[in-house]
Amino acid sequence: MLDTGSDAARGSQGFPHGIGGADDVIFMPLQCSTQWDGLGHIFDHGLAWNGRDAAVTVTSDGDLATGIEHLARPVCGRGVLLDVGRVAGDARGELADGFAITEEHLAAAAAAHGVTVGRGDLVLVRTGRYARALRDGWGDYAGGASPGLSFTTAGWLHRTEIAAIATDTCNNTFSYFLDPHGNTVEYATELELVDEDTWHPHQYDFTQPEVADQWGTANAINEFVARRSFNDVDPGLFIAPPV
Repeated sequence: MLDTGSDAARGSQGFPHGIGGADDVIFMPLQCSTQWDGLGHIFDHGLAWNGRDAAVTVTSDGDLATGIEHLARPVCGRGVLLDVGRVAGDARGELADGFAITEEHLAAAAAAHGVTVGRGDLVLVRTGRYARALRDGWGDYAGGASPGLSFTTAGWLHRTEIAAIATDTCNNTFSYFLDPHGNTVEYATELELVDEDTWHPHQYDFTQPEVADQWGTANAINEFVARRSFNDVDPGLFIAPPV
């Protein structure tokens, strides 16, 4: 609490006419759940996304250029699940900590599921790390050893022109530096909700009312959707207007 009834009773709050009040505050880290990250979250050798100087891009005044407010509005497209854990993992469908997912692994998962990945898609990569945390405890899930996308997948991610990438791990940081498009990145995605019965790949007829929607996301991606699934063009540093 910032102020309590005790403060009011002591008359220490400084309000006139005997008025007092109570107020509360929440202090907590925001990296604690499934989330879509702004591009100002991760730096490499002092550089932020798109080669910016990290020291002047994100300061105590906040993110001056690469905040989440530049996220595409809306993020709506075809979701593509690549379950690399089931395709290349152990009997439980899990990849070992430190396992480096390559372009070949992504291609093998897509082939096993009978799907293709292309422009504007929202790609969900399951490694099985989240399942291991649910079973064995969270331990060092946040920031510890994990399977994940290796740097060798950078060309694939750029070439496919996906709009977003999400994993069930807490480490996917290199994706921030791929290209000026600025892929949207999600951490700690709850992919274990995809149970055994519904995991098996399905193909739907998008002309049927039960799977159709206004965006046509049950069909292959089209330019109408793809154009709206990418983030804003780099706007430059925010400059406050004169007072």
